[in-house]
Amino acid sequence: MVENFLARHSGREDWTVSAEFARRMEAHPWRGNVRELENFCQRLTLLTDARELRADDAPGGARDGRGAVAVIGPERIDLPPEGASLEDLERAIIERALELNNHNQSRAARFLRIPRHVLLYRLEKFGIDAKGTKTDVPPRE
Repeated sequence: MVENFLARHSGREDWTVSAEFARRMEAHPWRGNVRELENFCQRLTLLTDARELRADDAPGGARDGRGAVAVIGPERIDLPPEGASLEDLERAIIERALELNNHNQSRAARFLRIPRHVLLYRLEKFGIDAKGTKTDVPPRE
């Protein structure tokens, strides 16, 4: 199921799941059942660039050395000890959502569960063009 959800939400089928990741996923109490598992997998596709999911990526893990954001569980995100910029995180998530949806703004907005006009505002705010790349236009204050 995990591999199916990862492929569905990322558009890629080349995910590798380590044995320890699989064990942790099976041991986790999925209170929300399949929907919670799918939401967790969707967040993984947004928050990791790794092709192989390791134990640290599973609920209860900590990807401290592998990225700015570490998914700890379905309800919680662990940030690095040195801190993180909310704007940088939001920008990265928007860029990733655009990438996963072939830069289709309507689909990216649905993917992020926000109205399209909110996505357009944030694209302008962060100076991101339609293809998801930063423009030379200074971000909105």
